[in-house]
Amino acid sequence: MRAVNALFAISLASLFLAAQTSPALAEDPPPPPAPEIETAPPEGSAAPTGPVIVPPAPINSGNAEPKTEPQPGEPTQKELDEAKAAETDAQKQAEVPPPPSAETESPSSGKSSANVVDVSTDEPIPEYQLARPNFAVQLLGSLNALGGAPAVTTLPNSKAAAIVMDVDYEPSFLQSIGVVAIGVGGGILPVSSGDANVTIQSSTGSFWQVGGHIKYQARLFREQIIVPTVGYTWERMTYKLSATDNYDGFDGNVSYNYPSFGAMFLLNVLEPRQANELYHDWHIKRTYLAYELRSLTAKEGTRFPGNGATHYFGLRVEF
Repeated sequence: MRAVNALFAISLASLFLAAQTSPALAEDPPPPPAPEIETAPPEGSAAPTGPVIVPPAPINSGNAEPKTEPQPGEPTQKELDEAKAAETDAQKQAEVPPPPSAETESPSSGKSSANVVDVSTDEPIPEYQLARPNFAVQLLGSLNALGGAPAVTTLPNSKAAAIVMDVDYEPSFLQSIGVVAIGVGGGILPVSSGDANVTIQSSTGSFWQVGGHIKYQARLFREQIIVPTVGYTWERMTYKLSATDNYDGFDGNVSYNYPSFGAMFLLNVLEPRQANELYHDWHIKRTYLAYELRSLTAKEGTRFPGNGATHYFGLRVEF
């Protein structure tokens, strides 16, 4: 019996020692002591002089963050998220560009603002439509350059064609009432005899002309499709033909003064996108198909009477 009691006591002691040295039980912190509540001393009594006991902070075991409840008057997490979203929307709205302005920039310099809008359609007006040209190049041609008269008086069927080029200056400060062009021009006149039995011996430069002119375009509003024109020209033509068996050669000069009337068709309206690319790439502001009627009057010379009307067709480009 004594042996059994001794064995039972040894077993209890082993269990007690194992419980004291177990790592699982060692890791558990001891429970926090209960906080002591301070009570205010009654009025008239002296304040306590002993140490003030502060309740211990709760022990956070593990990696989980402590959950704190919002204090009265503090914003909740939902309110903070809504405020952040509102701030992001405000920043996006601040980055949006302002709407196009209806104010226009004076086009006298040949440049205009790209934000100008059309009042009738509320759409932006392309910059090339508001720009004013300063220079122009025009290339014209005619199959009968001497007004129906024979190119050579001794050959009734002879004709003179013409290929001419004009270079004009267009003052921008005058373009509120139309376009005034002041320029110079020159060209060559190939001559044919009109007779199978006669060959006119002439080089390419045997007939050529130079002169000056002033013209007016009645362009009164933006993107005007048909533009009437009127002008006056002075020209001097030089000619030289070699003699053949059929007629005598001759050379000399003759002057022409004549008015001109015509019209131009604006090509920009057919391809606005192409017109915009030409403006930004080559500074071409307007492109026209041009027609011109010239009423010739010869001042001197009998070889080229040149009295009559002649028709010219071609292309005009304004920069």
